[in-house]
Amino acid sequence: MKMDSPAHSAQSLQQSSPQAVPSGGADGRRPRVVIVGAGFGGLTVATAGLSPADIAWPIRGLVRHQRNTRVLLGAVTGVDRVRKHVVMGGRNIAYYALVLATGATHGCFGHDSWAAHAPGLKRIDDATEIRRRLLLAFERAEMESDARERERLLTIVIVGGGPTGVELAGAVVELAHSALADDFRAIDPQQTRVLLVEAGPRLLPSFPESLSRGAERALRRLGVDILPAQEVTRCAATGVTLGDENVAADTVIWAAGVAASKAADWLAAAGDRVGRVLVGADLRLKGWLACWIWGIAHVYFLISLRNRLIVMMQWLWSYASFERGARLITGLHPLKADYEPDREPACAATACRTLSHS
Repeated sequence: MKMDSPAHSAQSLQQSSPQAVPSGGADGRRPRVVIVGAGFGGLTVATAGLSPADIAWPIRGLVRHQRNTRVLLGAVTGVDRVRKHVVMGGRNIAYYALVLATGATHGCFGHDSWAAHAPGLKRIDDATEIRRRLLLAFERAEMESDARERERLLTIVIVGGGPTGVELAGAVVELAHSALADDFRAIDPQQTRVLLVEAGPRLLPSFPESLSRGAERALRRLGVDILPAQEVTRCAATGVTLGDENVAADTVIWAAGVAASKAADWLAAAGDRVGRVLVGADLRLKGWLACWIWGIAHVYFLISLRNRLIVMMQWLWSYASFERGARLITGLHPLKADYEPDREPACAATACRTLSHS
């Protein structure tokens, strides 16, 4: 997203000279601010509390009345600090001031192959994928006759005892023990095991110990099994390995580590071990007055009054009734591995509709 005067937009989107955008707007044209990143993810979507449309909003619709703002969809591949350009595909987008809000992605501590088995929660797509895996685990358990496999399907492991892991553990156990409690016939969702694994000695290590103890007590009351000082050494489709112990689980959610975007590489700037750019107290890159690094960890207010009212009412209702209205299994052929190769596509579609909870 960038802000600019309409007459100046088309010209400077092309390959342009450093003089294409005035320094400080000396010639009377508005200085251009380029903002990279407009993402948002939601824990309540992952645990079937809300639908994606309740917490996310189309950026184009959000800024439709700001005539000096234009939205561009694309992947940024670099920043030319000398010419003051953002590189996006074959375009150079000139700027006067640059805001990088690219967020972070999951970090599996060098084990990139684990990501396929243990999705993290950074984007809307991540949230719907986690929701899909959680709900499918219950559906498969309902049809499973083998007791050991059913137990594996009803075991959910959350890796990481930070704020995201703690919130997820509480939300998942409430989903299983309350929202889904009366929805099945062959299984009892209240028998679901939710394991919260933390490599350190306590939950919420960046918070005071009193808050850690309070969070642990609250989670244990809900029925979460907390495993402190346990390091994940292997993650596969069948579960995880904690040290030398194998834990069979169908659903593993990663909330342990993060990796920053490539902003540090784009800027040729100093970064920490996970790639976060080092900035001053004013969030400016040291020695570079034309760029602000704006890292948004949480959005306090949802976009639009409509969404705020809807979400507030849904949360109040969910709190009072323990119902989760967004229990939809999305994605093509959610039980594809269970289908016979020669089965008609119509049967698959019927199965998908049957599995969806409206």
